Amino acid sequence: MGNCLTKYIKYAKIKVPVTARSFYKEEELMKIRSLASLIALSTALLTVGSVVHAQAITPTGTFGPQPGMTFGGTGIPNDAVMVNSDLTASGVTLGLTAHQRYANPALTNNNLGTFYAMAGVDQLNAPSPTDPYAVWNFGFFVGGGNRLQYTYKLFYDFNPLTGNDQSTHGVIGFSASPDSAIQNSWNLGMNFLADNAFWGGNPPPVLFDPNAVGQYTFALAAFSGTTEVTRSAIQVNVGTQVVPEPSTYAMMTAGLAGIFAVARRRKNKSSSVSPS
Repeated sequence: MGNCLTKYIKYAKIKVPVTARSFYKEEELMKIRSLASLIALSTALLTVGSVVHAQAITPTGTFGPQPGMTFGGTGIPNDAVMVNSDLTASGVTLGLTAHQRYANPALTNNNLGTFYAMAGVDQLNAPSPTDPYAVWNFGFFVGGGNRLQYTYKLFYDFNPLTGNDQSTHGVIGFSASPDSAIQNSWNLGMNFLADNAFWGGNPPPVLFDPNAVGQYTFALAAFSGTTEVTRSAIQVNVGTQVVPEPSTYAMMTAGLAGIFAVARRRKNKSSSVSPS
């Protein structure tokens, strides 16, 4: 972007370089404008909480439905969301989820904060596949009565290797809005998540490949000064087929048990009949 970085168009409270209008796809700019209307993004906030966990991100929080969360859209599933487990004590709600992008295959989960998604490029919805997006998105939410008391960091992962340290994740720092909750749904294929110049921040050190099979982790943390107060975190396992949910396994097991029971009864009945 060169010298054009000194020239900006302001979308609410986020400054977007002039050249970004052609570089970033309209869907991405809509996501940025939407988020901009809710938060005040600051490069300085990326240094808040600089003392972070030097360890892998693992699912953290309480998992379940959150009917009040829309993740900035309509029809986005909110029945499988990880939130921080200290909602009452902290007065802030940090929500994370993963879901299919539009009409792509639905994700499953293990009811403990690990999601299962298909690998591959979204072939159904622009700007993909020309600008490759994954077939799944991640969604985030920040709300609660005490949300203005904290600053926040969203950590996201481009590397499909298992157990990546948090320090290898991309990170976006932001503050809360006095008007409403902050929520949105993004795709790791969106160009702005990989653009250091755009955010003035810290994207992951590798590029995202929608076709890569592996594990991706996400965390949303609240900070008071440089001290982390609370967080939620999820994991997305990407493979060549979606793993059935535990309830599906239970139904399959019950079904098989029923079949075996019927077969056993028939066998017992036939063996009890005396030959004529």
